[in-house]
Amino acid sequence: MRIQICLAMIVSLFVFQSANAAGSGGMSINAGFGRDVTFSVLGAYDQSKTSATGFTLSSAGGGGGAVFGNISLAGPVGLSVGGIYYVRTWSDTTSGTESIKSQVTTVPFLLTLQLPLIHLGVGGYSSTWSSPFTETGTTNSNNLTAASYGIGTSDSGYAGDVGLDIPLGGRAAFRFDALFLSGISSMATNSSNKFTIQDTIYMAGVTFAVTGSAGGGYAGSTKR
Repeated sequence: MRIQICLAMIVSLFVFQSANAAGSGGMSINAGFGRDVTFSVLGAYDQSKTSATGFTLSSAGGGGGAVFGNISLAGPVGLSVGGIYYVRTWSDTTSGTESIKSQVTTVPFLLTLQLPLIHLGVGGYSSTWSSPFTETGTTNSNNLTAASYGIGTSDSGYAGDVGLDIPLGGRAAFRFDALFLSGISSMATNSSNKFTIQDTIYMAGVTFAVTGSAGGGYAGSTKR
């Protein structure tokens, strides 16, 4: 988790340092990059789904927040790296109904395409789950580990994103996203079992243009 949080902080630091390099009236970064840069702050809600064999866990939702740094590469094509922190909630029906909560940090990295009012992204992600888990219901405990459920604490896979951008005027825009995550390999610690994640993370918030304008959720085709 520490590595992923540090990566998100590095992205954020890069964005703000780029703003200083650009100056108050610049349309692109002056430090030799010549790119448009945007920074997004978003609320997040995760709706998780599992593909599982040998488990009684079913999935539910949980809230959190996200930050994204976005930079244009060529025309409407850009690169986006984010940090998302949210609560993943499970339902365990082994002996009664238990609600299980874990904190998740996910870093998506996306190649993006900015269209008028819409942005698209495709790439991958890396996630880490914090431990212990919190369980409430028939049994109450805040000291359960992922290992007690026979699953690992990290996963990675494919990511796809579709979003809507609504300019608010000046250098800000409202942004709404649906980010889809699909795990590549099973997280089950027992090879005879299977446990993979398919998440849909809904996000809404504001994009600020560090350089260029915030007409889109991602950098790219932001100049007018």
